[in-house]
Amino acid sequence: MGKIFNLESPFMRFIDTLTNLIILNLVVIILCLPIFTAGAAFSALHHVVYLMVHEQEGYILNDFKKAFVQNFKQSTLCWFIVLFMVFILGGDYVAMYRADTGNYSLAFQVTIWIITILAFIGVIYIFPVTARYEDSIINTFKSAYALGFYSIFRTMAMIVITALPWVLAALFQYVSIFTALIGFSLPAYISVYLYRPVFLHFEKKKEKQFLSDI
Repeated sequence: MGKIFNLESPFMRFIDTLTNLIILNLVVIILCLPIFTAGAAFSALHHVVYLMVHEQEGYILNDFKKAFVQNFKQSTLCWFIVLFMVFILGGDYVAMYRADTGNYSLAFQVTIWIITILAFIGVIYIFPVTARYEDSIINTFKSAYALGFYSIFRTMAMIVITALPWVLAALFQYVSIFTALIGFSLPAYISVYLYRPVFLHFEKKKEKQFLSDI
């Protein structure tokens, strides 16, 4: 029994990770309330969970605060672009459901769904990219889409994992408690295991290109 409650035991490490994820999730929710700070909050979240996966985190709130401040400008600009995309697609969905049935309506629906999927392929990587790299907004989006299309199955898995808690919360009211506690942080934490190999592949590729140019 004593081994279970040892600070280095798998059980205690699980409890520590879960506690940190709950704290991170509550902080992100609070910072999402003003809306304009949500982008920096998502970027800081991905920075901290990346450190957690690598067991390099210190005090998570300090790590979060540092990343939030450091990436605020870039993350906020990216967030506004994402909001603009959501606004445009939202308007298209309203128009789609108001459209008359028929061939035109079906073609319109298929087009909007394809555009939505293409948008998510890049957007799902935006904040992991801003959390890890410093670059221009244009290059950030280019990198996000390059990463998204490079390993499309990992990308689709990330989209499903990110959306699942919110879909379940909409369908089953009791899941809302789970979503409120770890609806942002747990998907972000799991996603690190999916996008980390993709990041490492591109980083090694850039390193080889850099060495060849010397």
